[in-house]
Amino acid sequence: MKPPSAPQRAPQRTVLAEIAKTATRVLRQCQELMRQLLRMWGEITAQLDRIEGLCKPRAKELVIPVGAPTDQPVEEKPPMAAAITMTGVQQFAIGPVTAVDRRGNPAPLDGPPTFTSDNDSIATISAHPSGDPNMALCKAAGPNGTAQITISADADLGAGVTALQDFIGVNIVPEQAVALTTPTGPVEDQ
Repeated sequence: MKPPSAPQRAPQRTVLAEIAKTATRVLRQCQELMRQLLRMWGEITAQLDRIEGLCKPRAKELVIPVGAPTDQPVEEKPPMAAAITMTGVQQFAIGPVTAVDRRGNPAPLDGPPTFTSDNDSIATISAHPSGDPNMALCKAAGPNGTAQITISADADLGAGVTALQDFIGVNIVPEQAVALTTPTGPVEDQ
């Protein structure tokens, strides 16, 4: 069987280029939606603060530095992120989680935060190697897809609960190709 000629490969390249353009466009749309959700979250929390009147100082938001994705094991890098894109063999550090009041001053939490993934088949959460309970490690589980990491904490230092949450979107994408697989048909007479 003869390999495809250059004119036959051209449509394949065109299709691959279109797929790459579409994937890039979809990723940008997802990032824009995440930005819109974060803006809406800020507006909702601002309205809740006005309604409640905030008669006592308490934490208003979580501050979560997220490390850039790295090949395992983790190298911690502290830039802030609301969405992470990585391959199925990467992971990133979350935290340390801190809280701030409505003026941006550090505020205490009632105990360490909890970290959960809404899709453990895409991204899993484990304890951070440092043992710091305010940190976690998010690892890709292997298949491509999306997951949402939820970070929850209690801002009420008494017996009650004032729940705070933050979210990190995780998008697992294919790795760069490193080899070709080329099936062939059976040998037969011409």
